[in-house]
Parts: sequence; structure tokens; C-alpha cells
Amino acid sequence: MKSEHLKPSPRHDHVYAIVRYETTAGPDVPIELKVTVKKIVTDPYVAQKEVERLNALNADKGCYYFSQVTRMDKKGAEVLTGDTSSGEGVAGNPEDDSI
Repeated sequence: MKSEHLKPSPRHDHVYAIVRYETTAGPDVPIELKVTVKKIVTDPYVAQKEVERLNALNADKGCYYFSQVTRMDKKGAEVLTGDTSSGEGVAGNPEDDSI
């Protein structure tokens, strides 16, 4: 989705992941090893410029960079405490800074 079509949300901000894809990795290489999020930025124009810079810099190194819009929760990170297989043990108090 293009960033100009995104609507503001009270629950999250839009951010831009700069992603590296290993183009020369064989079909037997797991996808987790072919794709890496290199950094997250808040400005779509900064993301595009960084993608252009990285693609120019690494043109002959078997990788391709692109940006992908995603969301950053405003509520803060959740803290896992114990067994989460049943959904229990998840705490997420954004007011608690004891961690």
C-alpha cells in the first residue's frame, strides 16, 4: 500500500521498514535467511532515499533493498511472562517502566 493512501490511527503510527532480500540465495535456503529488516524509519522519503543508496552501494553483492510500510503500536511493547501457549501470561502495561 502506498503511504499516501494510509489513514492516521490513534493506535499506531506508520513506519517504513528497509528490507534486504538475498537474490543469490538458492531455493534450499529458508526465507528467514533470505530476508532481513535492516532498519525502520518514520519518513517515507527517507526510506526511499536509503533504499536507493543501498541498492547503488550493493548492486553487485547479490541483494536487493526495498521499503515496506508497516505499523508501530503506540501502546508500547508487550512483556511475555511465562507460558503463552494459551494466551495467558501476557502483560502489557505501558505505564510500568520497571523493565
